[in-house]
Amino acid sequence: MQQQRAAERVAQYFRIKQRQLRESAQLAVCDHQGLAGSHREEFQRIYLREILPQRFSAGRGMVYGIIHRSREADIVVWDGQNYPRLPMSDHSFFFAESVRAVIECKSTWSRRELGDVLSKSKAVRDILPVYQPTIVDDLQHAFLQLEALRRGVEATVSSPPTRTSQLQRCSLMAAGHLAPRI
Repeated sequence: MQQQRAAERVAQYFRIKQRQLRESAQLAVCDHQGLAGSHREEFQRIYLREILPQRFSAGRGMVYGIIHRSREADIVVWDGQNYPRLPMSDHSFFFAESVRAVIECKSTWSRRELGDVLSKSKAVRDILPVYQPTIVDDLQHAFLQLEALRRGVEATVSSPPTRTSQLQRCSLMAAGHLAPRI
């Protein structure tokens, strides 16, 4: 009974928050789509800051990886406790390793808007964050070197292992040097 009441209270909390967001979104009384959209985005960032664990923050800006960067992102959820950001006047630059989600906000939907969202999504997906090697990466690296030695082929994995070790393993498999794992 108490669990049911607690669940009902949590559900009621989110219903009230939903109404607050809807009402706040209507406060943008101007006809300029960009300003009205920015107003609505800010209320969504405020809401996320309220409900996310303290480790995470919600901001606006661009996500930077080692090779690529995103386009402007309306909402970036990032690990603000363990990673820095580079704040600018009204946006920030976020390191790809810190980003947990990128959200695009739209007040209206059209084919053009969908194309914009898909384009921005692709720009985020193209970012390859830099990872520190894990024990799993070290073991995969050792396995690849041993297997290459056993087969008498040159080990192409000479740099410290990273998440790209899987790709290197696939290339050895494609060349017929490794059997796939089952």
